[in-house]
Amino acid sequence: ADLTQSDDAARVRRAYNEGHQIASHTFSHTDLTQLSEAGVEQEMNRLSDLLKRVIGRHVTYMRPPYGNTSSSVLSVLGRLGYRVVTWSIDTNDWRHPGDSEASFQEYRSAMADGGADASYISLQHDTQPGTNGHYVERVVAYARSLGKRLVRIDECFGAPGSAYRD
Repeated sequence: ADLTQSDDAARVRRAYNEGHQIASHTFSHTDLTQLSEAGVEQEMNRLSDLLKRVIGRHVTYMRPPYGNTSSSVLSVLGRLGYRVVTWSIDTNDWRHPGDSEASFQEYRSAMADGGADASYISLQHDTQPGTNGHYVERVVAYARSLGKRLVRIDECFGAPGSAYRD
């Protein structure tokens, strides 16, 4: 099957065209620490090549599945030109996939622990039913009510314009 013509590819293309930042999460969501260096490179290149065909660019940011890295994995990712992103808030939506209220309370609680100037990167999964729709609107409204500004990862990292390489 031509993955560039899939519904997922269409969603990625639309998000890119709307100005959202696209990043890598590996091709098959495998734990990179369980792969050889060649395996890590293959996993990353497979998605990179596909994204190049879908949006016409290579991405420079990636979030490792499960947040797992090692010095070997980080070395390969660095050599491939990736900047690794992890999170400071885990809403645990994957633990309670249909309970958006539980995810929202995890989000609120984590933000309450930080100071007024604290910055956050929140882990949420759009594949979880409780993390879609109204939940997203609530999270955005809550962050803004605290005076937070929502930005793309490249800006969050202090490097606007670094999201892609051709």
